[in-house]
Amino acid sequence: MAQTGIETCLAAPGPACVDLIAAALVELEKATVDPDRRAWAQLQLAGALAEGGQFDAAEQVLARMEDPPTSPGISDTAILNVITFLDAESLDRGLALLDQISDDGIHAIARAQHIAYLVEHGHLERAFADVVATDRSGLPLGFVGLDKLAVALIEADQIDTALRLVVENIPDDLSRRGALLRGLVVNRLDAGEITVAQDLMAHIVDPTWRIISNAQIGEALAQTGEMAAAEEAFALARSDLAALPNPDQRYYVFEAFARATLSAGRSDLAIAAISDVSTYRFDQVDAYDILAQMALSRGLDIDFNALLRVAMDTLEAGPSDGGDIGLRFDDHLGRLARTMAMSGDIDRAVDTLARIRDDERRTQDFSNVALSLVNTNQFEEALALLSTLEDLEAQARGLISLARAADLQGNADVSARARGIVLGLVEGPEWVPLSDYAISRLAELESSQGYYAIAENRLRFLEDTNLQRWGRIANLGFAALNGTPEEFQTYLAIAQEAVADLPDPADRQQLTSNLVIQLVYADRIDEALRIAHATEDAAARDAVFVTLASALSGNRNLTLAMAAADSVADPIQRQTYQRLVWISALRQSLGL
Repeated sequence: MAQTGIETCLAAPGPACVDLIAAALVELEKATVDPDRRAWAQLQLAGALAEGGQFDAAEQVLARMEDPPTSPGISDTAILNVITFLDAESLDRGLALLDQISDDGIHAIARAQHIAYLVEHGHLERAFADVVATDRSGLPLGFVGLDKLAVALIEADQIDTALRLVVENIPDDLSRRGALLRGLVVNRLDAGEITVAQDLMAHIVDPTWRIISNAQIGEALAQTGEMAAAEEAFALARSDLAALPNPDQRYYVFEAFARATLSAGRSDLAIAAISDVSTYRFDQVDAYDILAQMALSRGLDIDFNALLRVAMDTLEAGPSDGGDIGLRFDDHLGRLARTMAMSGDIDRAVDTLARIRDDERRTQDFSNVALSLVNTNQFEEALALLSTLEDLEAQARGLISLARAADLQGNADVSARARGIVLGLVEGPEWVPLSDYAISRLAELESSQGYYAIAENRLRFLEDTNLQRWGRIANLGFAALNGTPEEFQTYLAIAQEAVADLPDPADRQQLTSNLVIQLVYADRIDEALRIAHATEDAAARDAVFVTLASALSGNRNLTLAMAAADSVADPIQRQTYQRLVWISALRQSLGL
């Protein structure tokens, strides 16, 4: 009956299986001779049980843990993991577990987590008391607990207590203290309590966080219609920005200042602050470009083209040649061209890219801009840009990437046009010799579109046999997923032959593992197991079964995953992957 129960729980994990699966994991734990592996297995089991709310069972695992010499502190880490998942009914349990931690550093992390979950479950007084009661080492309260407790105190109108708590636990690191206080400012702004946020901001000493906080307060004031007060807050932020001694720091906070002023509808304030960032023209060009990008990404009603014109005028106001100057000039042309293209002004982007003097750099920037357009699904713009690229190898690669991305988004028209241009290069009257890499990418695109025979024909003529083998495995993967039974068998045989021809056993093992993963993704698991069993070398066979066990566990086919794990000959690896399958079954049974 037990065996039947085990098989049922692998096939259909559920709440009734938790105890049975946990018992199987305990048996595996007992059979694990190596103390380090046993401790890591216990850590994993305790964490999974705690995450699933099985706290008694998790504590039983903790009770039998011992730190092996090679992993000191692992039992403390396991306790920390359990504390992380405690619920509202487990407050005393958390305190008891905290006392069991021996390492001061881990204790401090767990203490912060304990305070945080007390606050989360509405036990503010208990949390505040436990800050003192759990202070064993004199270490400050960690950020997680301190932040949540301070927020709760402020919400309870105990602002002075919250500020005192922050200063006591972060006495010297003004930047870290400023970061936490800025978080409190944002919290109050989100709650609509601007006056409280202003009171908190007054306690921020670090100039970076004071600037950012003042800018965000200005944004909030503007959104409530208090523009005069908003301008005052922005002016304070800008004054502090201009006084920062480090130009990199000024540049960093300018982004936050610009974001806030643009959201407030005051692009004029952001533009005026550019002169405070730097007197160096390249930095100013970057600042204008950042503003234009923000306007684009947020859909703000701002003339970003005017910003780009000013940026270009600023760039051209100085020399464009000479060592580092020439390199930076070209670099900024590429950056501005990207923003122009993202705004839809392809002609201007092309003209700007054409001004880059180094051929290799120009081609790379063309490709980068096209990739940015593809990644944001601006397919028509990417197609227009790539059509102008003079380097036909780079054009082909970009068009292939475009076609694949368009396919994934269901835009068959753009995909067909992009592929058509590439076919014109490789099959047209003015044949263009593309690299093996570009041809292999084209073959992969055609495989994904169901043209398996065409893809195989391209792969046959590649000189790079490594690309050829990987291409054939990719072709098999698509045929396994979408092809007819005959197509699947044809390209499976071709892929297997390609792998078998490899002279090096390690290379053969790697490609065999990749091949079986393709079969798992296509739900051709019987074929994957057959190939694994047919692998002749014992070590390679184990490696393939290990790959299968991992892939099938992720695929949630636990019965076959365990069959793969059971087939591993090496006893240590077999135990490791049997445990992996059982942990996956346990997590599924717990609803994780």
